[in-house]
Formats: sequence, structure tokens, C-alpha cells
Amino acid sequence: MRRKDAAWVERTIPRLPGRKSERIREVRRLVSAIEQLDTHDLDGRRMVAHGLLRLGLVWSM
Repeated sequence: MRRKDAAWVERTIPRLPGRKSERIREVRRLVSAIEQLDTHDLDGRRMVAHGLLRLGLVWSM
């Protein structure tokens, strides 16, 4: 697990409406998703943030 990505996830989740980190397991899964997207030359952080925002909007409805 890359420390920079883990730190980013831990800083980002609380900033999303109605979200807080659900233990280290969630952080590890999100970091894994970021790393996998990055290996395919995609912006993993942006894509994960976008997905979390979409989920947050669905949960708040």
C-alpha cells in the first residue's frame, strides 16, 4: 500500500458529504483501486473520488 495514496484517502473521505472512514479495510481497498487504475495509465485518485461522490449522492437521496 502506497503511503501517499493511503494519506490521500484518509484526508478525502471525511470531506465527502456524509462520509467518514470505515476502518483501515476501506482505506486499503480504495488504495488498491487507485493503484490498479494507475497501472492502466488512468488517474486513480480522480476516478475513486468521482465514484465516492456518486455513491454519496445516491446514499443521500
